[in-house]
Amino acid sequence: MARPTGKHNVADGLTERQLKWCLAFASNGGNNTAACKSVGIHFNTGRGYQQNPKVQEYLQTLAKINQEDIVSTEEIAVFLSKFITGEVTDQLVNIKSGKIENLQANSLSRLKAAEILLKMRGELMNVHKVEQETTIVVDLVDDDDMLEGSFNGDFLEVNDTYDWDSDVLEEE
Repeated sequence: MARPTGKHNVADGLTERQLKWCLAFASNGGNNTAACKSVGIHFNTGRGYQQNPKVQEYLQTLAKINQEDIVSTEEIAVFLSKFITGEVTDQLVNIKSGKIENLQANSLSRLKAAEILLKMRGELMNVHKVEQETTIVVDLVDDDDMLEGSFNGDFLEVNDTYDWDSDVLEEE
């Protein structure tokens, strides 16, 4: 006869370790190795859990719960569309009158929602920053003493076109 360990969950008929493994297994997309590592059990023990009918039933229950809780892409698209057109409003309490008033989202929020919706449909790609190199000429004193540089958006690179050594030689 097996010894009682006190680790059983009466509701599901699973041990604590089996429950932890089930949650880890479901949360990482059904990866037995990762689930076993996170719970601290051997890989073969996890395989055994996968064959256990009670564990399989619990995993199916977890999968159903996750499917019911996740909003579909179509539902998100409908919500964003209603948000953009102003059909979705926030309810705020007017402090002076005490009445509940409906308030549409500001234009920036609605534009962001439109951007998200377009990206979902694949009609808008991510915007990338384009950097352009620009040459800047700085006139310090005379036309003879010019410094030339380039600006790449982050810092200024200066190319010194003045021959400092020749100036030193002339003074000596």
